[in-house]
Amino acid sequence: PGRYSVSTSFVGFFTENVGPLFPQVDPEMRLRLPDEVGLPVLTTTTLLTLDFLQALPAVQREDEPEMRYVVLEGLSGAEGRLRILHGRMFSPATPDGTIEVVVTEEAFRKLDLLLDEVYIVTDLRELLDEPLRVKVVGIFGMADPGDPWWFHSLANYGISLIADYGLARSRFGDSSSPLLTGATWSWAFDY
Repeated sequence: PGRYSVSTSFVGFFTENVGPLFPQVDPEMRLRLPDEVGLPVLTTTTLLTLDFLQALPAVQREDEPEMRYVVLEGLSGAEGRLRILHGRMFSPATPDGTIEVVVTEEAFRKLDLLLDEVYIVTDLRELLDEPLRVKVVGIFGMADPGDPWWFHSLANYGISLIADYGLARSRFGDSSSPLLTGATWSWAFDY
């Protein structure tokens, strides 16, 4: 299969006069581009990215807590393509609004994370009125490394916290939250 990806950055484009960027761009990318290419689509995914974030454990476990620089992402179609190595898959919603995430083994080590630990996430651009609460519930690998849906290696998710795509989309994409820093649309075409 041939692979094709298109990325856009929303950093610096948020003003009250611009309006909702992601809801304008998303249908064009998901629907129009594959139609213009004119090849059968084997698989597709959309990645939503919230960058410039920092996280600390909600309950201090270090004398001098080390700041963890993280990226919160939603990856469409992840269900069934992630193999949970430890813990469990994220839930799309929790009663208290905590965002459940899964991470790679590399991110788990590099960021010194713990399973079932809640982290307080703030943004370096100071756009949040109040911090996000994020809970690491699982560590994942690829269910099938040969699946063309995997457009990037796991190394690309070395500081990523992967949340439910529907949650990320409704909370940050469709609402055009200024926290949404980018989106990537990827296709595997059959040729």
